[in-house]
Amino acid sequence: INAEYMGYIRLMALWYLPLLISGALLVGIVVEYITLSHSSVPQNIDRYSAANFHYMLSKHYNLDLTIDFEKSILKGSITHLFKSISSGVDVIALDARDLIISKVYRTETKKELNWKIYSFDYINDMKNEQLVIFLDKAPAYDEEFQVTIEYSTIPTATAISWVPENQTFGGDMKFMYTQCEAIHCRSIAPLQDAPGVKSTFNATLRVEAPYLAIASALPVEEKIQDTIVEDKVIKVYKYAQHIPVPSYLLALVAGHIEFKMAGKRAGVYAEPKILNQSVYELSEMDSFMSIIENTLIPYAWGVYNVIIMPPSFPYGGMENPYLTFVSPSIIIGDRSSSYVVAHEIGHSWFGNQLTAKNWTHFWLNEGFTRYAERLIIRKLYGENKYTCQCRIGMYGLRDLINEFYKQKKEECTKLFPNTYHDGPDDIMTDVAYDKGFLFLVYLEGLTGTDNFYDFLRAYLTTFSYRSLEAWDMKNIFESYVSSYLPVSYTHLRAHETEADLVCRLLLEKKKNSI
Repeated sequence: INAEYMGYIRLMALWYLPLLISGALLVGIVVEYITLSHSSVPQNIDRYSAANFHYMLSKHYNLDLTIDFEKSILKGSITHLFKSISSGVDVIALDARDLIISKVYRTETKKELNWKIYSFDYINDMKNEQLVIFLDKAPAYDEEFQVTIEYSTIPTATAISWVPENQTFGGDMKFMYTQCEAIHCRSIAPLQDAPGVKSTFNATLRVEAPYLAIASALPVEEKIQDTIVEDKVIKVYKYAQHIPVPSYLLALVAGHIEFKMAGKRAGVYAEPKILNQSVYELSEMDSFMSIIENTLIPYAWGVYNVIIMPPSFPYGGMENPYLTFVSPSIIIGDRSSSYVVAHEIGHSWFGNQLTAKNWTHFWLNEGFTRYAERLIIRKLYGENKYTCQCRIGMYGLRDLINEFYKQKKEECTKLFPNTYHDGPDDIMTDVAYDKGFLFLVYLEGLTGTDNFYDFLRAYLTTFSYRSLEAWDMKNIFESYVSSYLPVSYTHLRAHETEADLVCRLLLEKKKNSI
C-alpha cells in the first residue's frame, strides 16, 4: 500500500465511515490478537469429530461408488490406508452419519472384522455416529495397513443433493452433487471427518450412461471398459487426488455436463445450455491465478476447474480442488460478479493448500482468502472497486455483529468463538470472512505491505499441505516480522483495555501504517 493510498484510506476512515463503527471493530480486532496469546482453548482437539486420528491416521483412501439415481443413493466401498501413530491401540474409530454398513474386512487378507456403530450426539440438532472397528491385532507403531468398508448411503444423506430434471437448465436429466463442508462428508463415507486430517484419495465412480460423473480430483488417463448391468450401460470414471486434502473438500457430481477450457489453465464444466456463456463470464480466471502467484507463491494444483451448479445451489461457491462449485447467479453477461470466483481461487492457497486444523479456527481459511480475493480485485480492477468491496464488507459486518448482540449471541462476534454446543455451520458467518480480513489489514498496516507479503510467502511455504491453528500463524508472524512493528506486542498485551492506543496506532500519520 503506497503512502498516497494510505492517506486516502485514512480520510475514508475519518470522514466517510462512522467513527463509532470503526473504533468498535478495530478494538475488537486487537482483542482477538490478545486472545491468541491467552486463549484457554485446548490445542489439537476437534470437538466435532469422533474419529481417533491421534492414534490411527488415514493417509489415503480409495472410493469405489455407484451413483444410483433411481434409489437416490451411493453404494460401494471405501478402502483406507491407515498408519498407526501409537502402539497398543486395536480399534479404529471413524465418523459416520446414517450409513448402512454391510461388511468390514482387512483388505489384504479379506478377513472380516467386528464393528459397531455408536451414537455420538454432541452437536445440537445434528445426528452423528461413530463407527468403531475392532482389529484382530494391534498394529505396531508406524505400521501401515488397509481396511475396506462396504456400505451405502441413504436418500436423505445430509451431504448429497438429488436434483430432479425440472430443476436443471436442460430439463432432460437429473443432477447429483455433494456439499461436505463442514462435517457432512461422514454421510457419504465412513472416514476421519476433521480438517486436521489431510489425505490423498482415488475415486472410481460408476453411473448409468449418458451421465458424466466427476470428483474433486484429476481424471486418470486410462481406457475403461463400460459394463452392462440389467441392460443398462454403466460408465466408469476414475480420478486421483495426489495432494492431501481434508474430507470436506471431497466433492462428487453427476449430470448432463460438458467441459470447455476458459484459458490456459482454467476450465468450466456446465450443462450444455449454459456452457458457452459461462466460459465467457469466467474467462479471467487465469489472470486471477497469476496475480496471486506473482504476489505470493506459485499455484500448486496445476489446473483450475469450476462447475456451474443448478439454480437451486444455495451458496455462492465452494472451493473443491479441481471442481469448484459456482452458483449460476454470477453468470449475468458482464463479469461483474466474477469476484466470487476470485474468492474461490484464493482458497487454492488459503484453505486448500494450508488448512485450519479445526473449525474454531475457520477464519484462517476465510479471512486470508478474503484478503487474497481483494488483492485480485485491487490489482485487476483498481482502487475504487477494491475500496467499494471493503466498505460493503465492513457495513455488512457491522450489521451482522449488531444482530448477534440483539440475539444475545455475543460469542458469535469473535474470530475464535466458543460454540461447544453448536455445530461448526454456526461458525461460518461473515465474521470469519470480514473481521478476519480487517485483522490482516491491521497487521499489514503494522508491518508495511511489502513486509506483509514477505510474511504471507513464509506462512504459505511453512504450512503448505498441512493443517494449523491460529497460534501457529501468530508465532510465525511474530518471529518473522517483529522487527518491523511500530509498537511491541508486549505493550499491546499489557494495555489490552487501552482502546485509545489502538486507534492512534491505526490512524497515526506514518508511512506504511493505518
